[in-house]
Amino acid sequence: MPQLFSVFCCYNRDDKTKVEAIANRLKKRGKIPWLDRYEVPPGVRWKTFVKDDLTNIGSLAIFIGPHGISEGQAFEITELVPLMQTRNAQVLIAVLNSHGPGRVQLPPGFPDDTSYIDFRTDEKPLQR
Repeated sequence: MPQLFSVFCCYNRDDKTKVEAIANRLKKRGKIPWLDRYEVPPGVRWKTFVKDDLTNIGSLAIFIGPHGISEGQAFEITELVPLMQTRNAQVLIAVLNSHGPGRVQLPPGFPDDTSYIDFRTDEKPLQR
């Protein structure tokens, strides 16, 4: 039986260290994060693998850091958000504390008034 994951972590590879730290904090809280680094077997095309494994994932977290949204992350957003929404799964946006102050550029397709988890200012962002 496939493993069930709490959250798929969609992130820019340049923000990998921050996202992995958050994933470790989630594990300590009993959540099981899906990170490509650990779940995609060597030699497998990650774009195909991600879509095939999506049924085992409860929610999607889109991490936005100082490096913005990468091409790979844009692919994941374009492909996975509609699939998650058809399953009525939660899609979250999380702004990393390394993002810096100021306005956050939300991913394409998200209205400007979309709320997000803000690791820069939220006292307990993992409880949201």
